[in-house]
Amino acid sequence: MTRGILPNLILLDMRMPLFERVDCLTKLRQDRHLDIIKVIVVGEITDEAALANCLSKGAQAALRRPINPTELYVTIHSLIEPNPRKSLRLRIIFKVNIVYKNVRKTCFATVISDQGIFIRTTEQFETGEVINLNLELPSTAPIDLFGKIIYQTKSNLAACQEPGIGIIFLDINADLQRSLRRFIEGFLTGETDQELAI
Repeated sequence: MTRGILPNLILLDMRMPLFERVDCLTKLRQDRHLDIIKVIVVGEITDEAALANCLSKGAQAALRRPINPTELYVTIHSLIEPNPRKSLRLRIIFKVNIVYKNVRKTCFATVISDQGIFIRTTEQFETGEVINLNLELPSTAPIDLFGKIIYQTKSNLAACQEPGIGIIFLDINADLQRSLRRFIEGFLTGETDQELAI
């Protein structure tokens, strides 16, 4: 059935055709080699009873259309990652102006989420330090906030790890967080006007 490739997870549409006269989820659960695969069933809001039935047959989660990218991402991560992420991330390069120990610097961020950013740099920073951030993203107003350095990484080519600092946003307002989430979702789905409404 999988031709030697065993996926970590399958998104299974409720409207999949029968496989050897049995629904796909039952077929997966009957095969001891495939039974370890996590399954997320996808259906319409009107399929509530059928989705509940799938959960009782061994599906790990159920999603309803239209699927929210953040919900999908968080659900998948919670099922297959030992340390699941709580929010959607986007790899994008943009300028960030920071004030660190009364010195203003311009850096480049390579990852953003609604919780924080990763700034690529080889400079040394102190973990736990609070810094001022100005994100140069396309927006209707300047994005100025505080962030806390939670970790620093060094370059490691073998592990494909870039040098830099991970920053978590402090006291981010709920509207800005929502706008960042919509901005990231829009980029990932290709449905964005590419400007943050703040």
